[in-house]
Amino acid sequence: MAHNYFNEKENIMRFIVGICLLLFAVTCSAATNKFKTEGDVLLRGKLIQKTYTIPESKPQKAYVLVLSSPITVEKDETGGPANDVRLLQVVFLNDINGKGFLNKQVQVSGSLFHAVSAQHYEKALIAVKKIVKK
Repeated sequence: MAHNYFNEKENIMRFIVGICLLLFAVTCSAATNKFKTEGDVLLRGKLIQKTYTIPESKPQKAYVLVLSSPITVEKDETGGPANDVRLLQVVFLNDINGKGFLNKQVQVSGSLFHAVSAQHYEKALIAVKKIVKK
């Protein structure tokens, strides 16, 4: 009889440890990466073109990076914080553009900033300095 009691107790402990590990894993995966607006970042996602409908204006198209996991853009002097960011409006710098990258998985490097004008349709944007297919 004692043998079965200890096996049951051991199984219950394994079950409890398993649940704790599962909860820890879920909590860790739900955490977002935090980024500052100073300096460059390297992000991956899918580049799409999205149409925004603005009241009393023509629909506007913009490039958007759909992130594979959410990020937080920390507060700075222009705004924020922007939490749970999954869509970043893309601003291409210099001679870089989205041609050839549309609807593709890409990796971009550039600097993040908060929406500050009527032409900024997402709560955070990235000024892209480099883009490559992934």
